[in-house]
Amino acid sequence: MSEASIIEPHNLGFTESLIRENVATLEVATLRQARDKVEKEMIISAIQKYGGNIARAAEELGVSRPTLYDLIKKHDLSDLSIKS
Repeated sequence: MSEASIIEPHNLGFTESLIRENVATLEVATLRQARDKVEKEMIISAIQKYGGNIARAAEELGVSRPTLYDLIKKHDLSDLSIKS
């Protein structure tokens, strides 16, 4: 991805305008709110991608299954189609 030892946003295909556009649309007041919003969106995306398979979603997100269940509870996402 990168020849340097540090991966930068442009190495992942994020342009400055794309970053600014996404930050501007977060509609949050604090860094914590922004982090929670992105975390929630990533969880939803991973669970949907794997058809509710928590083990695979957790693996993609880099967390354990119990941690993902805790995050699902934290973000009140229990209405998602989840397969144990």
